Amino acid sequence: MPIAEVYLSVQEAGKLLGVDPETIRIYCRDGRLRARKAGRKWVIAESDLAEWLDSPTRRITEKSVTAKRLLRTILRMSPEEIELAANMLHAARSLYNLEQHISTQEDE
Repeated sequence: MPIAEVYLSVQEAGKLLGVDPETIRIYCRDGRLRARKAGRKWVIAESDLAEWLDSPTRRITEKSVTAKRLLRTILRMSPEEIELAANMLHAARSLYNLEQHISTQEDE
């Protein structure tokens, strides 16, 4: 006897993955995440969600979504805020490079 499939709502999948339910809805709509319609709502089989989590496509999708969010945030920033953010990123990169250099020196 086959085991009954467990389905998650968009809200449940979003909560489980730590993303906005609208992001899950978009993934369902454009086919990035296999899902079915139950009336007017999307439902995602647990097995489909697990398969998607293991797929290399997911990592590309996450980077794309993160880049879009970052771009939207930057577009709302003033020139002064953008300059401050750029300086902070430069400082963070410098610290990272310094840590890498120190780690390399310790290994020798």
